[in-house]
Amino acid sequence: MKVLDGKVAIIVGGTSGIGARTAELFVEEGATVVIAGRRRDAGEALARKLASAASFVQTDVAREQELRELIEGTAARFGRIDCLFNNAGYGIPQRSIADLDIAEFDAQMAVIVRAVMLAMKFVAPALRLHPQHRQHRRASLRPELPDLLRCQGRSGACNPLRGRRTR
Repeated sequence: MKVLDGKVAIIVGGTSGIGARTAELFVEEGATVVIAGRRRDAGEALARKLASAASFVQTDVAREQELRELIEGTAARFGRIDCLFNNAGYGIPQRSIADLDIAEFDAQMAVIVRAVMLAMKFVAPALRLHPQHRQHRRASLRPELPDLLRCQGRSGACNPLRGRRTR
């Protein structure tokens, strides 16, 4: 038996880099993964590579309704969500604080902080159906803790439910 057999995971920001590799590792360990991201071509290619264990949902996490539909749709399709890996990123050019573009800053915060909080909020009802699950913030790729909600919110994201059961 593999570590993640029978588990359903959502990998947000899963079309490349850390997110794509996480999706690959989760599938290798037996999970069914829903890959979410903005880049349709990359997401669909990865889902094809991972075959029937993966699917892709184009999602812009800065848009609250798209994030809600991703999570609610996954729960409806599979009847459960065991894991959420928040990995979406947003890069802005490096410049001095004096030259900071506030619109760029707001867009970045919408992805790396606000979307992480919203994803945890939207997935909480699905996790409550399975009392063994806990909310937990992780920045590693070690998938040996299958019952945890994995949130890699990148720098600045916090988990307001840290250490508390979801029921």
